[in-house]
Amino acid sequence: MREETKKEKDKLFREIRDRYCEERAMQNLRASENAIKENTSFYRRRLGLTQDQLAQILGISRIHIANIEALNVAKVPSREMEYRIAEALQITPHELETPLGVSREVPKKSSL
Repeated sequence: MREETKKEKDKLFREIRDRYCEERAMQNLRASENAIKENTSFYRRRLGLTQDQLAQILGISRIHIANIEALNVAKVPSREMEYRIAEALQITPHELETPLGVSREVPKKSSL
């Protein structure tokens, strides 16, 4: 009886852990997507560019840029477009993905 209870508790623990990890991963993904949207707008304005001007630089439509910047639109740029946007805005892809106000240092690899 005790062995069954332990197995049930272990199974429940794994389910809760997996659900928690999945939720955290989704939260991190949403935060990164929102950062890309906010940072595209912020750095574009910092350079004094309109959406139309940035769109011309990237060879896409202004509507596409507007959708990328809109927080209420589920449109996120592809990885390739993300790199192109970062290059056009004269920042690194890491800066584009990092929420404003968070340390911009690229994490160093540990030397284990």
